[in-house]
Amino acid sequence: MLLNGWKEISNHVQRAVRTVQRWERVGLPVTRITNSARSPVIARSEELDQWLVRLRPSSPQPFASAEFTEIRSAAAQRKRWAKVRAKKH
Repeated sequence: MLLNGWKEISNHVQRAVRTVQRWERVGLPVTRITNSARSPVIARSEELDQWLVRLRPSSPQPFASAEFTEIRSAAAQRKRWAKVRAKKH
């Protein structure tokens, strides 16, 4: 079945829209209508299911630890910038 847009894709994989958008960067099989980063996306449910099956044996939450590391890294960067700004004043 063809899924149109992030909402349909996220409903199919039972995750939030933002989560599946992040998964696109690591290989979620979606196709953009044009080559623009903001263009609409489509995906085949069969391809999504196969992609998820390949990930699930290793982790019940695909990319959970990677996402946590990414969030932690961003928080550390914000703290560093806050210290730099505080030193300027």
